[in-house]
Amino acid sequence: MNKTKRKKNNPNAILSLRNILISLLFFIFGLLGTFFLLKNQTRHLKTVKVSLVWLHQAQFAGIYTAIEKGFYREAGLDIEFEEFEYSKPLEADLASGKTDFSILHADRMLEEIGKGLDIKAVATIYQISPHAFVSTTDASITKPEDLIGKTLGIKGDNSSGKLLYSVMLANLGISKNDVYFKSLDFTTTELQDIQSGIVDMIDLYRTDQVYGFVKNGVSYQLFLPEDFSFNMYGDVIATSEEMIKNDPQTVQKFVDATLRGWEYALENQEEAIAFTDLYITSKDYQDTAYSKFILENSAPLIKNDEFQVIGSMNINRWTRLYNVMKTNKIFEQDFNIADAFTLQFIK
Repeated sequence: MNKTKRKKNNPNAILSLRNILISLLFFIFGLLGTFFLLKNQTRHLKTVKVSLVWLHQAQFAGIYTAIEKGFYREAGLDIEFEEFEYSKPLEADLASGKTDFSILHADRMLEEIGKGLDIKAVATIYQISPHAFVSTTDASITKPEDLIGKTLGIKGDNSSGKLLYSVMLANLGISKNDVYFKSLDFTTTELQDIQSGIVDMIDLYRTDQVYGFVKNGVSYQLFLPEDFSFNMYGDVIATSEEMIKNDPQTVQKFVDATLRGWEYALENQEEAIAFTDLYITSKDYQDTAYSKFILENSAPLIKNDEFQVIGSMNINRWTRLYNVMKTNKIFEQDFNIADAFTLQFIK
């Protein structure tokens, strides 16, 4: 009678299988541990609401970088954006506590302080404001007197553009009566406004809106505020007086993480652009080449040989802006410019 032979178990195979199972268990427990650790960390994060002065794009690359690199999380903060809308009063929402921090235009912030709002700058990102003027080379504007009789466009009828035009004309010795001002909406681009001939010059962000000229091969020339002895900060990190008084720790953490994000973004621009693309919602900015253009042109305005510390401010620059705005009768009431900003959070 045939007897079936019983197969002997391979001890090496059994040992190997056991090791695999043990490794798998350790892996699963590791994942569970990480999950509960992150969940616990998230539970203890403080949510801060941040509003931006414009649409999501590379102008704010440092903030997106700080989020994606975990700098805010390390500081115990969770960032919640308040989407930009023309109808939203950024400064008023900040003063009332609806938002905790806001990225604001320096002049607009001072204007609202002049109306009595209790808000304050705690750091600045752009040491040189990107705001400038552009015309095509065909306009033949090469010297001050060439502006006489020209039409100067103000996009969105914005107050910053009006202020810069006033400073430029005063510096050049040209009366406002010798030029024409035209308010423009956003149904057309700056390039279209110039090419249509309805304006000879227009205000814009040199880091952003000149991209249309470059992309379409249109020759242009920029007129920079610093070239006519005026330089104001751009993208001011602001918060409320109440926040500074009652929760200075959170203010310090937000400033530190944001500036750290910008340091990293400028040193690792390709990575910062990848982070930025995660946040863009407008189709106007869904172009990686565009994002790269914005960040590359922003970098020297944020940090360079003259301005080596990101976020720094000084009384002289703020006083200069205050005096220019006062001369142009922008304030409803005068105030002490030293109360509009604080250096206590800048290391």
